[in-house]
Amino acid sequence: MLKIKKFLLCVDQEDSEIYIRHREYPACLIYVEQSIPVNFVVMDLFEEMPDEEAKKHYTDESFKKRLSDFWLSQANSAFNFN
Repeated sequence: MLKIKKFLLCVDQEDSEIYIRHREYPACLIYVEQSIPVNFVVMDLFEEMPDEEAKKHYTDESFKKRLSDFWLSQANSAFNFN
């Protein structure tokens, strides 16, 4: 059986950009700003919810920790944008 994970790494090789898809509630698309330190920007929200509720969720420390942990787990993979 296929396991559905909370986060899914999405690479746009043509534009050398990286996104993370959060697949649980509230689902969203997160842009990985390639800076030092890395920055995550919620681009698209796929749920109907008030902006304040969404902002509260995405600024929650436990969400940011899970997102950062996922990113670090994926950072061991080599991205080849050439």
